[in-house]
Amino acid sequence: MKNLKFLWPGTALRAAGILAAALVLTFAACSNPNGGGGGGEEETPVDIDAEDFGPSAVIDSTFDIAGQDDWNAAIAAIQEGGNDKNYILTLTADVTLPGSSTGSTFGSVTGIIVSLRGEKTLQLASGDDNNGSLLRIEDNQALVLRESALLGRSGNNRSLVYVFGSNSSFTMHSGRISGNSTGQDGGGVWVAQGSFTMSGGEISGNSVRPDYSAYGGGVYISYNSSFTMSGGKISGNSVRTRRPDSAHGGGVYICSNSSFTMSGGEISGNSATSTSSSSYQIYGGGVSVDRSSFTMSGGKISGNSAIHSYSEEGNGVSEGGGVSVSNSESSFTMSGGEISGNSAGQYGGGVYVNYYNSNSFSKTGGVIYGSDASAALRNTAKRGDTHGHAVFHSGYYRDATLNAGDNISTSGPFPSSSGQTVGNWTRQ
Repeated sequence: MKNLKFLWPGTALRAAGILAAALVLTFAACSNPNGGGGGGEEETPVDIDAEDFGPSAVIDSTFDIAGQDDWNAAIAAIQEGGNDKNYILTLTADVTLPGSSTGSTFGSVTGIIVSLRGEKTLQLASGDDNNGSLLRIEDNQALVLRESALLGRSGNNRSLVYVFGSNSSFTMHSGRISGNSTGQDGGGVWVAQGSFTMSGGEISGNSVRPDYSAYGGGVYISYNSSFTMSGGKISGNSVRTRRPDSAHGGGVYICSNSSFTMSGGEISGNSATSTSSSSYQIYGGGVSVDRSSFTMSGGKISGNSAIHSYSEEGNGVSEGGGVSVSNSESSFTMSGGEISGNSAGQYGGGVYVNYYNSNSFSKTGGVIYGSDASAALRNTAKRGDTHGHAVFHSGYYRDATLNAGDNISTSGPFPSSSGQTVGNWTRQ
């Protein structure tokens, strides 16, 4: 098959030597792009192979993928290639594939790293017979995404990307995970007992729309998993429930002793809502934390909403436009970054912290905008003043902006009487 290329271990070192020599000649010839024989600092190129596989790793096989047949042949070679191997899959054309609901895309091999590259699209095929995930990563398997777009569709029944099992991992440097609508948790990405690292790209336009409770429009993280975000965007995702039930985490839902660490990037324009005219619960337009931890040292959480679709206040609970810390044994620690332009139907336009004593919130840096900010920046609790435009916690609130030097914590101190302010908390 002319688009299927193999580089086996025996030839990998020789190829690496030839490539290294070629790179040395290229850099020597291009060392001074402004002309002349020297001067000026050279930019060190990024060695993406070293970044994806490690500085001394050998690439066992490379594959060019121009269609489903090429994809199937490459996957078969990986499944039969044994453990502890490194592979590069480059999309040279848009490829449409059926989904999968069981087992790993790469079979039972372990210790493998697969780098998926190329500025093309891997798309889920239409029709109920093709429902499922595009990529499934399981025990001791790793996938690295660069440039490529992973595109789902409406009416699917699974997350577009599924990462499950001990030492399973997905690393996203660039590219896109988008356009998947499902009745199951995690519209774009579902991680359980694994890890997801995001330094670029976007997870966007995914949704969870069941008849019952809905969790994690963009990303669902559960069962001792971790998500690390230093760049990129999680944007335009949504959760919606139609019955008198609950919707959690339009952008991100974190549960079951998992962690989300954010040092950069953006979680924006996500929404959690209900179309039920009866009582409902809506938590976290941007991020919902449930028996887990969320740590923020940089980046931005902006323009997210937790609002009932019939009325802004509704007749249920709609809390935490930017971040909601709910259930028990949950924590949100903020030392940097920005929370702005979010809205909640009732409490906590920026941040809402449930009344459970074991929940915690601590801010020692960063900015959470309040009612005194410009229209573009202010967080809003639609029920009005005293409901925590910036932050709300168990009858205590902060309506005005919390700037970088304004520390606040659910450890107090708290005022003892209605209308009294102590530190940055005021009692309703």
